[in-house]
Amino acid sequence: QVARAGLIDAQSVGDEFLQSQLHNEIGLSLLALDRLEEAHTELAKSLEISERGDDPIDTAASLSNLAVVLDHLDRHREAIVFHNRAVALSEQNADQLQLSTALNNLAVSLADLGLTRGSLPILQRSVAILEQLQGAEVHSFPILMTLAGTERDINQYTLALDHCHRALGVAARSG
Repeated sequence: QVARAGLIDAQSVGDEFLQSQLHNEIGLSLLALDRLEEAHTELAKSLEISERGDDPIDTAASLSNLAVVLDHLDRHREAIVFHNRAVALSEQNADQLQLSTALNNLAVSLADLGLTRGSLPILQRSVAILEQLQGAEVHSFPILMTLAGTERDINQYTLALDHCHRALGVAARSG
């Protein structure tokens, strides 16, 4: 309710960046509540508004989040289009953390379509990006776990176990 009130205020003053951000946060909250159609509506609004603005990182985040909802709706082919756009925008704007997230999300979509082997190099690139970023190690935990699960799915158990151990090391160092 607070976000909705903020949205009304942002609309009244014409702050489109804040509107995009609030639609995004409302959409993510609805996703967490498994209210997928409502989340899709909010995230589509976020994307529509962000695309009118001049913040490509905001647009990349909106693209990624909308694609995640499409994945949850089992609309993986549509999601991949949005994931690819998020990857391209993140690459163009040198936002390595957003790029790593977008790559991870793309890999999950590909795996959900049964293209597990094709998702492996994308996940590996995502992890490699985070390894180069100062202070970003904590973000590698879920990606390492996704990588381990993907390797397990294609019977690469030793690699999967190695990535589980790496993820546990990240968790231990992160508190």
